[in-house]
Amino acid sequence: MNNKFEILDNLAIITQPEVSVSQLMLNGISLGDDESLLSIEFVESQWQVDKITKNVKSRTGGGYKIKNGKIVEIYLTEELVENLGIISTKDIIQTFGPTKAIEKSYGRLHFHYESRNIIVQWSETDKKLTRIFWGDVIPYPTFRREDILKQYLDLQGLSPDVYDWSIEYFSDNPPRLYRYKQLEALFQAFGIDPKYIQSFNAGEFIKARPVADYSEWLTDIEAYSLPIGLERDRDFNRDTVNHNKLIHIFAYLFKYRMVLERTLQYNSGWLEGYGATWVRYMIDKTEGFLNEENRAYVKYLDNLLCVAIDPYQQQYKKYELIEKYGYPDVDLRDIDADYY
Repeated sequence: MNNKFEILDNLAIITQPEVSVSQLMLNGISLGDDESLLSIEFVESQWQVDKITKNVKSRTGGGYKIKNGKIVEIYLTEELVENLGIISTKDIIQTFGPTKAIEKSYGRLHFHYESRNIIVQWSETDKKLTRIFWGDVIPYPTFRREDILKQYLDLQGLSPDVYDWSIEYFSDNPPRLYRYKQLEALFQAFGIDPKYIQSFNAGEFIKARPVADYSEWLTDIEAYSLPIGLERDRDFNRDTVNHNKLIHIFAYLFKYRMVLERTLQYNSGWLEGYGATWVRYMIDKTEGFLNEENRAYVKYLDNLLCVAIDPYQQQYKKYELIEKYGYPDVDLRDIDADYY
């Protein structure tokens, strides 16, 4: 039996673990409902519509996220959640239950209750409960091999000379220091000795694993060589591939990927001034590369590099990295805001 509960009649119903979020309604509207239920009269009297996202926000404490014409997320704002009487993060745990999945972002703590698709948001700045989301919420971070590549390129964008990288070198620059420490933790988690951080772009870490472990990569090379005929017989044989060949391939592809990254990030510094006509003109004339086809190619190239980075396709929840590998549990966005 799937009884529905109007949350405005009993706010505490959301704290009960036996109640599914599919049973919760806000103003008679629940997850999966058609956006047509938000009639023009209803919106104009009580709600406002975000011109960019088209999401609907209540003037009295709630809102809906809409995707493909359906309600996919519902949230309660501060005006409503303050009635739960939660005045500390300890209260959140006592009310909603324990969770390891706590994410820091822009001075806020997000308590993820993944089995219920609920996020409870706490402001560290104001020391109060500010929102509760349920439905198609932002997932708690899971790290995969792609994140090593992403975070390496991110740090390299801030500090291009990788041979300078060290805890000592970054000691007076927290944004770079914490990125470096996070990268160290990722290397450890994914079975790459952190001593290879400085030579990562040269592929030196590849030699620490048996060639046979790169089966997915070898299969891709083999598939490429099949139409070549005699050249395949002469030049490629899976059994004779050695570390040096794989290292050379990785280094060559990675060097090209770094060139692409500079192109992808070329306009990133102008975002704040995007409203000015002269800025928009410059960006428009230099963003031709950033089309869907080229972005798909960059993703394809990233996949090739990631096959070498982690042939085992491991993944970790962020709290696992924090507990087992010392991944810095910091709010990088907040730190960046203080130093840029």
